[in-house]
Amino acid sequence: ILIPERMQLPQDSIPSVLQHLVTSIAQERNVGIIILVPSFASTQLWEDAANVVDKEMVLSSVKSLQEGKSLGPFVFANRYDGMDLAGNSCRLLIMAGLPMGASEYDIFRNSIFANTATINYELAQRIEQGMGRGARGPNDYCVVIATGKDLVDYLNRDSNKRLLTSS
Repeated sequence: ILIPERMQLPQDSIPSVLQHLVTSIAQERNVGIIILVPSFASTQLWEDAANVVDKEMVLSSVKSLQEGKSLGPFVFANRYDGMDLAGNSCRLLIMAGLPMGASEYDIFRNSIFANTATINYELAQRIEQGMGRGARGPNDYCVVIATGKDLVDYLNRDSNKRLLTSS
């Protein structure tokens, strides 16, 4: 798990570095690349580097990854569970932003109850579900890059770290 914001990098260059990384790995390697973002509005940053998957194309895109017909890179909005991307279907996973939920209710609820035990536990669960898209079993692996100020801030808090499982 890599967190670029914790590295000695110019903070304003991180998005372009990640876009370049995605593009070059997609061209040079035969591995699946997934980018998880919290909402469709946040897919815009990735439009030049990856294929943004709309709601109607999620199942066919996942199947394409699983069968090795396409390795992406694909951007999925608010899809932190329900996608089994074992093996080469996902070797690089970027979580860009805190998975707060996409509905107006989720956003309202998270803003009202921010930093409460219930919300923090739900966020920890979504983060783990997201990271689990590329590592489905004991013999599976992927590089996970966690990025975005809100996600990094969440992961930096000791109280939130305790909500995550040791793996």
